[in-house]
Amino acid sequence: MRGVYFNFIFVMFLIVISGCISTNDDLTTNIGGVDLQILEGTPPRAEIYEGQAFNVNLKLINNMPRAVDDISICVYDTPSESIGGIPGKDCKNINLLAAQDYDGKITPEVSELILFPEAGSYVYSGIHNGIKVTNIFTELIYSTQSKSIIYPVCFKRGPEVQTDFQCDLKESFSGRSIESDIAPIIVQRVEKTIVPLGQGSNQIVLDIFLSRDVNGEVVSDFYDGRSLVDVRVTVGNSGSYFECAPVVQEGLIEFKETSKKITCINQMNLEDNAYQDSIIIDLLYKYKVVQPIKNIQLKEGII
Repeated sequence: MRGVYFNFIFVMFLIVISGCISTNDDLTTNIGGVDLQILEGTPPRAEIYEGQAFNVNLKLINNMPRAVDDISICVYDTPSESIGGIPGKDCKNINLLAAQDYDGKITPEVSELILFPEAGSYVYSGIHNGIKVTNIFTELIYSTQSKSIIYPVCFKRGPEVQTDFQCDLKESFSGRSIESDIAPIIVQRVEKTIVPLGQGSNQIVLDIFLSRDVNGEVVSDFYDGRSLVDVRVTVGNSGSYFECAPVVQEGLIEFKETSKKITCINQMNLEDNAYQDSIIIDLLYKYKVVQPIKNIQLKEGII
């Protein structure tokens, strides 16, 4: 009986260890971008009285190892302007320096305190007109990019080509085999297939699986504001481009979901000898984050 018990414990130990190993291979910790931090009490979270002055004060935190220029930051509320509050959308533009990367450890860049309004305060008046609740929103829009590099990727014209290194017509890349920095959209996995077409011609097919930060959304200034991402996929040394699908317009994919698969194809004339190169995936887009403070009670009279 003791032997059966020992064997059970040993098997469970192996399962735990193997689970840990496979998890490490698929670790993805690179999703991130610019975060909003609204200071406590600005605005009040529970209630605002008629005639009570309030502000919206916040900081921005850049988690990406590259500067972000021309960030649009706005605040607005839900009640009609007839009772005061925030007039329309109150916006300003700022720039953020890059986060610092020290030996692979990212230290975020934090902005100075951002004040809304720039001077003075917001005030609600005429609350007795039946409006009892306000929702205050902070909106952040910025342009950024995601860059992922996969190396080594093997290129050979067919299965008959022999190599002294690992080289398969089909390869899968994920986790640590994809080098990428922090961004709102990341490359989760890439499946490569080389299809021999004859006479030295080959079709390189990449199935690229993308994931994005669930706290925001992709926006654009084109095609009625559709969620468009500019996709550029190249072979490292040659710079040869892949054509990707599905696209809205040349090079532009729509990315509304939290994950998406795209397929990119490149027809190449591969040499007699196999070789290793890199695949570079660049994604350019605008990202929008809205942080709400909901159901703030509006109270009649002054404190």
